[in-house]
Amino acid sequence: MGKKEHDDRVPIYRHDDADRPVQMASYECRYLEDIEKHIESHIGKSDNVFHEILSPTVHIDIHIVKPSREIPYLTLLTSGMSDLDMTVPANIEPMEDFRLAEIVTFLPRDWPIDAFSNFIGADGEDPPGWYAVRWMKHYARMVHEHSTFLSWGHTSANGDPALPIAEDSEMVGFLFAPPLQLGPDGLFVPTHDGRRIRLLSLVPIRPDEVLYAINEGGLMLCEKLGDAENFTFNPTRASCLKASRRKWFGLFG
Repeated sequence: MGKKEHDDRVPIYRHDDADRPVQMASYECRYLEDIEKHIESHIGKSDNVFHEILSPTVHIDIHIVKPSREIPYLTLLTSGMSDLDMTVPANIEPMEDFRLAEIVTFLPRDWPIDAFSNFIGADGEDPPGWYAVRWMKHYARMVHEHSTFLSWGHTSANGDPALPIAEDSEMVGFLFAPPLQLGPDGLFVPTHDGRRIRLLSLVPIRPDEVLYAINEGGLMLCEKLGDAENFTFNPTRASCLKASRRKWFGLFG
């Protein structure tokens, strides 16, 4: 992994494809019961889980919760990313608060998720909309494959130059944001051994938003997004930079 300093505030990390030793996690998710309890307490009952068959590095399952009056989105949440601690830089404090993470995604209620039922992610054509799951799995593994970490306010472009995240989308990257739909008490999963798993909401972003995050920081982009609808996985959302929006819970200053 290489690092290039864009300025004093916003570091840019580039990950190469070089082979490196990677720690392998057990197929038994060490915090599965904690994650399931948190899902039921803050999102709703999970009616389905997409179980992974082949698992390089970490075993990533996807828990699905149907829309409700409180959370009117299809909510997907990973388990298994927290099987391994992320590699957090020494200057990040308190370091322990950043070691564990899982990824959550809020999909529109009409996302074609029923087509996923018999798909196991093997070779072949993906069903419509499956790319949302592929990106969740990608980032859940990437942090361990490249000995790095993800947290709120981080952004990731799809290549350099950045390419669309899907054929039908103008989005070219992602913002990792607090899952504000869950409320202040839902942002972390408390674990049975006294630790906390940070939940990272995967939010697609447009080219101008990627550039804004590079120049101003990802938390400032969160401020611009503002409205709950803009923090969903919406591949056709208009740019949030057209107008300023309200703050969320005072998390961004």
